Amino acid sequence: DRVYFADDAVSSKYKALVEIIDDNPGEPMLILTDSQKYAKLVTDRLSVRYSAFEWSGKASQKQREEAKQEFINGDLQFIVAVIPAIAEGVDGLQHACNTVVWLSHSDSNILNQQVLDRVRRRGQEKVVNVYDIVARDTFDEGQLDVLLQRELDLRASLKEDD
Repeated sequence: DRVYFADDAVSSKYKALVEIIDDNPGEPMLILTDSQKYAKLVTDRLSVRYSAFEWSGKASQKQREEAKQEFINGDLQFIVAVIPAIAEGVDGLQHACNTVVWLSHSDSNILNQQVLDRVRRRGQEKVVNVYDIVARDTFDEGQLDVLLQRELDLRASLKEDD
């Protein structure tokens, strides 16, 4: 009944993330997941070769502010963020990066949109590149289908209100 990731766990998502990083050398990235435990695993693995910070409820507000400044200044290459922890009240990321990598999504389209808007907001001067890593035959496929259907339903209901 507990979710955990062994330090040496094989992860197709992490492998795909590394391929994206290798294809974009030196590019700062906002890496997103809905799992704090997976964020820790990814941050620990990335930190062996790169500068990475786990943006989650485990980090204090002071640590987050320091990490944000390092990211904006170019001293930190990756923020691995838990979606609810970075969805609101974080500004300035649009000045640091234009690449977002989704390892997983939140069940809330609103949170997902708020996170993406951290990078796609006024002041962004580059095209925002978004990678969505979805593993076949896993929870991801079903979750993505549900999120897309919710978005379609919302758009349809808004059209009806017009």
